[in-house]
Amino acid sequence: ELVLHYQPQVCLGRRRTIAVEALLRWRRSDNQIVAAGEFIEIAEQSGLMLDLNDWILETAAEAVSRWRREGWPDARVAINLSAQQFLAGNFPIDIERLLARHGLPESIELELTETMLQTGAVTVEALHSLRLLNVDTALDDFGTGFSSLTSIERLPLSRVKLDRSVIAGIDSNPRSAAIVHS
Repeated sequence: ELVLHYQPQVCLGRRRTIAVEALLRWRRSDNQIVAAGEFIEIAEQSGLMLDLNDWILETAAEAVSRWRREGWPDARVAINLSAQQFLAGNFPIDIERLLARHGLPESIELELTETMLQTGAVTVEALHSLRLLNVDTALDDFGTGFSSLTSIERLPLSRVKLDRSVIAGIDSNPRSAAIVHS
């Protein structure tokens, strides 16, 4: 009953979809769609997260590979990772195998939370290994945790995605506007 929905990421300047973000959903037998936030914690507590992340990575890679064959040669996908998956000792090797299996150079961005990036040398080493594979990494929901700009400066991140709470007042709060502009 699990499915991936793909949310487009649009470049307004070029007026085109430049990537998609894979979003996990649960389509119950009654056809109701349940967002991941309502069941991910249960998957983590029950020990299913590694298998679930493996399925997400494989399914998203298959989709990108198909889109590239069918006429979208620059197709890219962003995938949210669990801390368990990212901190598994062989994760960069698993990603390398996934990319090779699907023939996907430079087509995946992995989204990590601030909490995942506070694990020290293991995290930095994994990020450098992913960079060598041409895998982009994004800090997702920046502003909800304890990271500072100084702490993330040393990390080889491709992108920082601001949490919606940071940008909520962009039209009315000069401080929010200054942060987003920076």
